[in-house]
Amino acid sequence: MAETVVKIAQTKKPGRYKVSFDSGVSLSVSEDVLVRHRLLKGTTLDTAALQQLRHDTAIDEGYQRSLHYLSYQLRSEAEVKRYLREHEIAEDAISDIIGKLKELKLIDDVQYAESYVRTQMRMGDKGPQVVLQQLRKRGIAPDCAEEALSLYDTKTALENAAKLAEKAFRRYRKDSFQHQQQKVLKHLVTKGFSFDIGQAAIDILEIEPDEEEQHEALARAGEKIWRSSHRLDEKARVQKVKQGLARRGFSFEMIQAWLDERIEGE
Repeated sequence: MAETVVKIAQTKKPGRYKVSFDSGVSLSVSEDVLVRHRLLKGTTLDTAALQQLRHDTAIDEGYQRSLHYLSYQLRSEAEVKRYLREHEIAEDAISDIIGKLKELKLIDDVQYAESYVRTQMRMGDKGPQVVLQQLRKRGIAPDCAEEALSLYDTKTALENAAKLAEKAFRRYRKDSFQHQQQKVLKHLVTKGFSFDIGQAAIDILEIEPDEEEQHEALARAGEKIWRSSHRLDEKARVQKVKQGLARRGFSFEMIQAWLDERIEGE
């Protein structure tokens, strides 16, 4: 079905025009599309011409949106596609837009992946495995992601893990030293560092338990168990405290010394 242009008006947005047809339908087009399709008042477009106009308009809109989206930072191909779909750009137009962006080197997943890995290495709060997961989440192909991840060398991973471990030790200082080590290692693995790198980072720090902090931590935990078991006789109460503190990673010698002091103070 053919349609005839009845009005062309410039919008408030520079370089954009509203084209109205006799059917009551209107399109917002760029000056480039307006000129390319030779749209004038009275121009009649057949079905094929209308479809091409809508397609070119979608490409133009999507391309401009993509440039805006890419102006803030590098984006993966998958991220740009998702962004365009969120703005209801037609799939056939998205394909053409992505092709154009690739041709202009505005989208390059290899460059994106390498840049992302280098940034995360510099920031230091994510280990290789989490970085790999993040790349895949951003739509980077597995082989491309693995290749980029090779930039994250062992030396850098160890340095980053050691920095995180040092902070984590301070966070868990209210625990027994044994539990501190376990929690720090678990934290590093959660952050994407391998078990071996995590353990090596802990060893590098050569952190020794602070006797005063350990005594205070044991006393807090011991008092809590002691109070909660007040209904038990002394023998059962002592046994429960020993078991509870042992599970928390405190040594038998520390536990016994604290219990002796606690019972003597009764």
